[in-house]
Amino acid sequence: MVDHGADPYDVNRMWWDECAGFHLDTPLYQGYVERLAGGGHSLLPLEVREVGDVNGLDVLHLQCHVGTDTLSLARLGATATGVDFSPVAIREATALGSRLGIKARFVEAEIAEIGDLFAGQFDLVFTSYGVITWLSDLGIWGRNIAQALRPGGRLYIAE
Repeated sequence: MVDHGADPYDVNRMWWDECAGFHLDTPLYQGYVERLAGGGHSLLPLEVREVGDVNGLDVLHLQCHVGTDTLSLARLGATATGVDFSPVAIREATALGSRLGIKARFVEAEIAEIGDLFAGQFDLVFTSYGVITWLSDLGIWGRNIAQALRPGGRLYIAE
């Protein structure tokens, strides 16, 4: 039963915590993990083509969920940091990276915190499919992305 008095943000986070607990066991995510385990990546050809060469770049992956794309960016040569507000997702992503031997950093943080946490640290901010709909304020999202980017840095979004 839904608690109609509950904070929508808390309800959303609890839902994503629940999803993070089982997504790696679904056929979709198992396919991603198999590609990563086999030395490949889980990014779509369009994403790889549009993002270009990430080798040597510092990349921030926003709303990383269980980290398959973050680990893919690391596999492609980026120093990758994945951020998500779900502690369960961050725990799953960290464990997956360790299990696969792919080095990436995962940080639990709110979107409104990333500008201060990562001011001027990234060449690229990456985010993909299904993230925009969950944001309550695109202005906060955009300002924090801009803060996290180095001068000349760029945002990539596939939506």
